[in-house]
Amino acid sequence: MVAISYQEGVVLCEQYDKLDGHYFKDLVERELGNMFEKANKGDSKLWIQDGDLSQNSWLALGAQLLSIPPRGPDINPAENLFKLVKDCLTKHAITSNITWESFPDISIYVRETILSMDKAVIDEIIESINKRMDFIISKKGGKSTC
Repeated sequence: MVAISYQEGVVLCEQYDKLDGHYFKDLVERELGNMFEKANKGDSKLWIQDGDLSQNSWLALGAQLLSIPPRGPDINPAENLFKLVKDCLTKHAITSNITWESFPDISIYVRETILSMDKAVIDEIIESINKRMDFIISKKGGKSTC
């Protein structure tokens, strides 16, 4: 689970075994306040999620929801971050000639890569939402490549 915030970067990075309502409810109860505090946005509590029904626990803590379509990488900032992380992991595997890694090893490297993402890069992802939305509208819902 990854949460990002404008000007603050990654405010949560937690590996999970199974994303279901119970896990997500526990995560929200345990971390939502901390995430908003780390995001340093005062009273603003805007929560963006992809419409996964297991992720409705934000309701309990009074956050404002902006729900986007499931599997909508064009407008989901976290999905755009994951693409950059995947690119970094791929480049590292190629340059280091890695053909196999254990799950614990790759898990550590994924987490380190996510946590090391430059705040400016995350801000660019968030700032580009309007541009990507305009493009999607112009394509009548088609995917963008921006």
